[in-house]
Amino acid sequence: MKTIQTVAGPLETDKLGQTLMHEHIYCGSWEMRQAFGDRWMNRENILRNAVEQLKRAKAQGISTVVDGTPINLGRDIRLLIDAAEQSGVQIIASSGLYYTQDFFLQPCMADRITRLMIDECNHGIQGTPARPGILKCATGPDGIGEINEVSLHCTIEAHKATGLPVFAHSSEPEHIGMPQLEYFRRENADLKKIIIGHCGETDDFPYLLALLESGCRIGFDRFNKIEGQEKTESRIRNLFKLKENGLLSKVLISEDHWIVCDSLETDWDAVQQGGNADPGRDYTYFHRIIMPRLRQGGFTDGDFHMLLVKNPRDFFEQE
Repeated sequence: MKTIQTVAGPLETDKLGQTLMHEHIYCGSWEMRQAFGDRWMNRENILRNAVEQLKRAKAQGISTVVDGTPINLGRDIRLLIDAAEQSGVQIIASSGLYYTQDFFLQPCMADRITRLMIDECNHGIQGTPARPGILKCATGPDGIGEINEVSLHCTIEAHKATGLPVFAHSSEPEHIGMPQLEYFRRENADLKKIIIGHCGETDDFPYLLALLESGCRIGFDRFNKIEGQEKTESRIRNLFKLKENGLLSKVLISEDHWIVCDSLETDWDAVQQGGNADPGRDYTYFHRIIMPRLRQGGFTDGDFHMLLVKNPRDFFEQE
């Protein structure tokens, strides 16, 4: 058993319960929020919708949600604190940086950014006592260029200084997880404390095996993305293969759901109301839609306990 950080304070890992390892409440632009306020993002509407959806998740047995929103993807720690308090769902916040080409991500700024990230991991985010429980980094389909290397470097330095685990957003089908792992090795990261995310996006099972040989975990974390039935079937097939090969203990499950992502939504009325334009997308899709399919194919209660309870707990408990 180990103590980890949620937005409400320390939590012993045996209290995590069913855990979704990569979700979001809000992803978006702080610049646009500062410029246009509620005309851009109505916080109270989003909070109300988040609480409603989190309560539905709790009714399905989900106790904990890891919010994978890093610093430069619109992370709003006070929104996360309020959503956790009002819903009763435990929320783990992230530090770290996304792969977008932000103006401030210059090589000369790397040391300063790293120091600030370590400080919020140790003392709290944006003047609150809430500390991150995980770090987030990301590499897009173009691979690791100069600016992306800055964001990866800062996150991995914070990982080494604090011991926090890392979720790495990985672009597929480009197999970006491999160059990420090579970079993490060179930087002396602890690979067993890293999740290569979005691995359900590939149908290349040997690639998944190659990732796992490094000692990392893999995330099957986009089950409710509306990308056609073919993607869903591919994710399900690979879960069956992982079970057949005795590798389910290395898999972490999630939806990669958000209440609002203001740079991607096309229905702005839905954004302003704080709700996703597709009501079928929420934090319960895996439970409602995917688990019955897996159960029909032979998954047991023990398998689901491993995926949703044991694997997240084991991941956070690593020294």
